[in-house]
Amino acid sequence: AAAGGSRGEMQLAAKEGAPESRAAFARAPFVWCLEHERALLLHNVEEPSAVLAGDRGEVTSMAALTMTEVNSCPELRRMLSQEYGLPTCVFTHTKFVGVGSLRGVVVLLDPQLKDVSSQPQALCPTSNEEAVAVTAGAFSPDASSAIVGHKNGQVVLWDLSTRKVAVVVKDVHSCPVVSLVFCRSSWQYALSADAGGNLLLLTFTSTLGRRGYQTTFLLGQSSNIGITLRILPLPPAPNQIGQGGDSICLVALCATNATVLLTLHPTVQVLRKMQYDTTESNPAWVPDAAWLRLESPEMVDNAQPQSSDPLLCIAFGMSLHLMRVSFPKQDSVSKEDFKISLAHKYRWTAPIQSMVALNESLLALLDGDKMLNVVQLPTPSEEPKLGPAEPPAQLTLVHSEDVSAWSLVYHTQTSVDGSKDARSHHGALAVFRGRSRTLYICGMKQVWALQIGRWGQYVEDLVGRN
Repeated sequence: AAAGGSRGEMQLAAKEGAPESRAAFARAPFVWCLEHERALLLHNVEEPSAVLAGDRGEVTSMAALTMTEVNSCPELRRMLSQEYGLPTCVFTHTKFVGVGSLRGVVVLLDPQLKDVSSQPQALCPTSNEEAVAVTAGAFSPDASSAIVGHKNGQVVLWDLSTRKVAVVVKDVHSCPVVSLVFCRSSWQYALSADAGGNLLLLTFTSTLGRRGYQTTFLLGQSSNIGITLRILPLPPAPNQIGQGGDSICLVALCATNATVLLTLHPTVQVLRKMQYDTTESNPAWVPDAAWLRLESPEMVDNAQPQSSDPLLCIAFGMSLHLMRVSFPKQDSVSKEDFKISLAHKYRWTAPIQSMVALNESLLALLDGDKMLNVVQLPTPSEEPKLGPAEPPAQLTLVHSEDVSAWSLVYHTQTSVDGSKDARSHHGALAVFRGRSRTLYICGMKQVWALQIGRWGQYVEDLVGRN
């Protein structure tokens, strides 16, 4: 109870007369610990407040997290305003945080300081042709390169070891680059989407120290799909033998009219196209998606292999769908081997404008009320229970931040013909996945860092205080 969990549950687990709790721990110790670990997020909260109820759904609200900390980046703001122009987007890696600017520069932040270091590092264009506003960016998984997209459609590959331009991709996109991502474990393969609805595979080469590139056209303008706003490769499964989805490079495309699942290896094939329910839609609604996948596979019981299946979380309007994506373990798979089913459906209290995953059960939602919310997904049930049906579990609101004064960056290229352009904040949120999760929020004048502490910090504090 001192660590902030539910006092009744902690006492119940400690008593001799708690055979059900002890049996649950013996049957599935890691699942039991995970449930109680989640309770530690709700620090110093004994009773939940009233449910936020209304015509727009129900969300259980908890008091604000004391382990949540929000800070601005003052040195970054000074540098951008004096040298590089206002911020335009933010993107992250396990080692880097990059902030794009209006003058085509990417400033690298120190993740420990959550700001620029005493010796600032930046990727600065060498010509006026490249000094165009940054609209998207990504770091390679091996941390050797960064790829940056610009408003004029130009894509630049940077060598992070030398901070120099390695390759400039011109005459491929004729409009702003909306989304960029590396799709393999190295710097050689990247996906690029533009505001015209085009999706390309960029293959970078190196021959005798000289870099080059090849392009493969994957998708063109389509009214059924729309403009790809976010490209989402399936996150790798750490410390596990490669599964079917990992070996074939499974990718989700969150587009304005549908979310598409496709594979890139050995051939490009579309597995599923999921159209949004537009019967009650609003022209201002913009979809978003995020992968949810266990980062610590040792916490999954051997008797529950289905728990390791990744979930694709799709948000459109006030609806939040969790789609379970199941695939075979072997490398050779076909389209028929994949099973995509609805695992859960939730309803938020306002239209969701942008969404990122902090881990496999914690989401950050930016909604139409200009509130940035950190929500906890319900704990998955171990097994079906007999007896009366329980009410469906709700999302738990563990932190909420009013960002109406932050003026988050956005773009309005959300339709091919320009008939229903809306604000897209997909470049405004990015998560740094260190020992503690830090959510970076990019405003039009400065950048903020929202840190979600890990429950192990409480253990360390208790040990330090003896």
